[in-house]
Amino acid sequence: MARCPLLFSIFVCLFANLSVSAQYRFDSWTKDNGLPQNGVRRISQTPDGYLWFTTFDGLVRFDGVKFAVFDKGNSKGIINNRFWVVYGAADGSVWAATEVGDLTIYRKEVFTSYSAAQVPDEQILNCLPDSTGETLIETEKNFYYLRGDKFIFAKPRQQNPESSEFTLNGSAGAKWTISKTETTWVKDAQTEVYPLNVENLSGYEVSYFEDSNGGLWVGDFVRLSYLKNGIITDYSKTNGFQAKTHLHRFWEESDASVWFATGDFNRSGVGLVRFKAGKFEIFGREQGLSNDRIFDVFKDREGTIWLSTDKGLNRLRQQIITSISTKDGLVHNEAYPILKAQSAI
Repeated sequence: MARCPLLFSIFVCLFANLSVSAQYRFDSWTKDNGLPQNGVRRISQTPDGYLWFTTFDGLVRFDGVKFAVFDKGNSKGIINNRFWVVYGAADGSVWAATEVGDLTIYRKEVFTSYSAAQVPDEQILNCLPDSTGETLIETEKNFYYLRGDKFIFAKPRQQNPESSEFTLNGSAGAKWTISKTETTWVKDAQTEVYPLNVENLSGYEVSYFEDSNGGLWVGDFVRLSYLKNGIITDYSKTNGFQAKTHLHRFWEESDASVWFATGDFNRSGVGLVRFKAGKFEIFGREQGLSNDRIFDVFKDREGTIWLSTDKGLNRLRQQIITSISTKDGLVHNEAYPILKAQSAI
């Protein structure tokens, strides 16, 4: 195929001077795409790659293209469609709990359920692996194992429930202890105390996260704070992020940006928030998110972020945008109006 010398020279100049920046977009799925309802609660993944998530109209499996819905009407062993918690275990089993405390386990294509009356305590908050990989069932008060058909007490949910303290073991060996009136950092016999007043302290209502720099992010309903080297940076009182909603589900990306979700089941939000180089950036409905109120954030094995809302399932995707101009060597010529479209070839 003959090449146009002028067009080829333009391409050489273009690609030698591209300015590349990372942008983000959302893909969304709703009832119109096969969900049993728009309200998606929690998300997990099994070793075979399937995503599993909960709705109040069944348990859903997603292969990236099609949804498979499991409910009382089509799946023997399911006793309640109003699922809340979901956990994909390393052995391929799926553990799901309903809003009233029923527990359903999917193993080798068979569902087995235990009614709320059989489950100790009132509500199941989570299912998660212990240090050996065995599944722990977290209730409002304690942790349990399910061995055979018996629930076996493992440990209390808090070492001292009356103190309302929560602990976080940092990746660099530090231990953080968070209470309503102060947060303590302990490492190698050194101690730092931060007089941080955290409102509405509970495992669900407050979120805390240690970043790669060893600093602690703390979010509640009224503030966003950062603790490091004995200093509290209160972003809710400076030129940062005005926190008037629930801040939760913090995580960090490879570029050192810290992300978190806003809103929950009862409070409005602004969507996802990204913090990098001292600046906040908000990604909400204007950027394609189906709803600004986020319930859960899940990062899959490939590093893709999935978000659950009451208006559908969302996927956050990073895309590369190239900015070119005449200073980069672009020659404007009306004889070549399709140059922009061809630059992707």
